[in-house]
Amino acid sequence: MRLNEILGTEFPFIQGGMANIATGTFAAAVSNAGALGLIGAGGMTADMLREQIHICRSLTDKPFGVNIMLMNPDAEKMAHIVVEEKVPVVTTGAGNPGAYVPMWKEAGIKVFPVVPAVVLARRMAGLGVDGIIAEGTESGGHVGEMTTMALVPQVVDAMKEYNLPVIAAGGIADGRQLLAAFALGACGAQLGTCLLVSEECPIHENYKNAVLKAKDNDTVVTGRIAGTPVRILKNKMARSYVAQEKAGADKMELEKYTLGSLRRAVFEGDTDTGSLMAGQVAGMLHEVRPLRAIFEELNNGCVSWNRSKLMQAVTIRGRTLQLPILQGGMGVGVSLGGLAGAVAACGGMGTISTAVAGFNEPDFDRDPNGANLRALEKEIKKAKELAGGLGMVAINAMVATTQYADSIRTAIKAGVDAVVCGAGLAVDLPAIAGDADVALAPIVSSSRAAATLCKLWYKRFGVLPDFMVVEGPLAGGHLGFEEQDVKNGSAQCLETLVPAITEQLRPFEELAGRPIPLFAAGGVYTGEDAARLEQLGAAGVQLATRFIGTYECDASPAYKQAMLDAKPEDVRIVHSPVGMPGRALNSPLIQRLAAGETFPPKRCVNCLVPCKKADTIYCIANALIEAVRGNWQEGLFFCGANVGRMTKLVHVRELMDELAAEWRKQTQ
Repeated sequence: MRLNEILGTEFPFIQGGMANIATGTFAAAVSNAGALGLIGAGGMTADMLREQIHICRSLTDKPFGVNIMLMNPDAEKMAHIVVEEKVPVVTTGAGNPGAYVPMWKEAGIKVFPVVPAVVLARRMAGLGVDGIIAEGTESGGHVGEMTTMALVPQVVDAMKEYNLPVIAAGGIADGRQLLAAFALGACGAQLGTCLLVSEECPIHENYKNAVLKAKDNDTVVTGRIAGTPVRILKNKMARSYVAQEKAGADKMELEKYTLGSLRRAVFEGDTDTGSLMAGQVAGMLHEVRPLRAIFEELNNGCVSWNRSKLMQAVTIRGRTLQLPILQGGMGVGVSLGGLAGAVAACGGMGTISTAVAGFNEPDFDRDPNGANLRALEKEIKKAKELAGGLGMVAINAMVATTQYADSIRTAIKAGVDAVVCGAGLAVDLPAIAGDADVALAPIVSSSRAAATLCKLWYKRFGVLPDFMVVEGPLAGGHLGFEEQDVKNGSAQCLETLVPAITEQLRPFEELAGRPIPLFAAGGVYTGEDAARLEQLGAAGVQLATRFIGTYECDASPAYKQAMLDAKPEDVRIVHSPVGMPGRALNSPLIQRLAAGETFPPKRCVNCLVPCKKADTIYCIANALIEAVRGNWQEGLFFCGANVGRMTKLVHVRELMDELAAEWRKQTQ
């Protein structure tokens, strides 16, 4: 049952309980526009709440509700007021409503607590509530740590035991994201940030303009260290707060920045010292519109995307991928010609890692550079032969490697179909490729990087990417995010990145006169994941770790077994000599490094530009080579966040068929 059927509204939307913003007048406007309006009691006294309920009721005959922040000093009085005033719906946050739920239920009030974690959802379900609002960290205001895409399906699964509906909140501003919420199992959505820029929203014009000007990464979470995380737009106050917080300022010092800051933003339009609460979708909002128009576009956009054909074949530079699935490049030696050829033979894109590709060549110790290029050429020819003219064979070349340009030229000469580049901005890739008939694709982790590369490529070389890969923070290997952001969960997730980058690519697609397909990578595990990301705007997906669990993977059996034996708690964020964070298994090498041991290179093959032999605490090339050979004690085992879900080896075709079947099932 959809949320609109549960609440008696036209659209399956609840307006978030925005303190100091969600007045009775605004709540009535939301309800009159077809959603469920809420009066946000967070910044009110009990008497003020009663007055706002009266105002709301005088302006609408539609259902409405009240959001009660349970840390409000008047929370108990408010709990009784909603009963006395016969308010039909109550949502709660910042506390346990257990003391009031029986009273509310007896009065016929529908109760929906907002939760940031599964354990809290279970606790609320045990109280006898009517549903759960699962709010991801993309939201504005007070946030948890889990993303909407990760949180909602887990809450949905947990609530099956209680037969309770789940409402998705956080990161929902258009039809693609709404459809993704439905695909995750939600019955509807709670909206906040996209309503800030409605005509009816009572915030100061300066506040609205700040939201409209925001880019994808213009929000920041303050109070994460202190345990009171709040997502706001970056401004003078936010930067000062974060700096002081990192410097170890105590709670009293930090309160000097936040005391009265929300009211300054809402009522005075203070964009310097005000708390401009907004979610990560702020970067998708570009105009002020009536509430009704916002709701209609969300709903109609969702229907339109749902009717579109899922899992469409993708054409890249005249070559067609029947399955829009890319196998990520995994070095050293994990994805070579055997795996890449098998994936391409299934209609996908198989990728050979160029990183130290010649480690098994007999003359590697004497001539590593020559061995690497010779081996790369052999692996490409092997993959092309296995592919039999199907799919595409690509290389993954790391910008940070010393043989970056030589590897690309060698691969092009060997007949590779595509060049994918990460571990740095591939600014000069078109110059290296020249006029070769090969598809070029950068890997990015922000919409800003996507736009920057497109602008640079077009300005300097008159070309644009043939496709692009966006890699989220759940990927394995090197990550394009700040290490602390990955660890604390504040790095932008795919469900935020995909629509943001899709939007950034549109003007460049118009300039090129063709699509620039976007492939989503990092934490993609099932066909259902792929379908959700496609609905957000991705043309396809890239998977890496799952392909390690195939017979055709070029790594040793011991390497594969280490992955199959891994549990979620075995995964660590590590620091690489590349200068980037990475995700890997907690092998003995990682444990010893964490304990302060160092392993200076005995011999350097000069594989990385940023790595200095005299300074590095271990040789990443040697560690990766030992890993692919199955040396658990001395190896570095890169892996994705979902490695713990793999339990057995399968053939590449079995995996591709499984992904395709799950993906297509979403159209039924």
